[in-house]
Amino acid sequence: MIFADSAAYDRVWRSGALSREAVCRIFGIAPDRITNYVEFDPALAIKFAFRRLRPSGSPGDGDVFGSQQYGPLLDLEVPPCSEGGLQQQSGGGGGNLSRVGPGV
Repeated sequence: MIFADSAAYDRVWRSGALSREAVCRIFGIAPDRITNYVEFDPALAIKFAFRRLRPSGSPGDGDVFGSQQYGPLLDLEVPPCSEGGLQQQSGGGGGNLSRVGPGV
């Protein structure tokens, strides 16, 4: 997910709304299905990938290109910032988390 500005990126990152654990909960998957989770500050992006249940294009595959998986994110709610700013929630990342960027 690429954010329009650093304020939006920071708000989502600090809230933990797209942490590794949150992604598992949102998509209803086990943690071991996440193959990649990266918070990439220079691009204001959070990227995650998860292992398919069947190979792309095989019988029963509903998304050959793997690009139609964003639906559950449409209802994602991110808590508003408080006056003192957000603190990253426990579980905001963890596991195979990579945070890439200046000063990280």
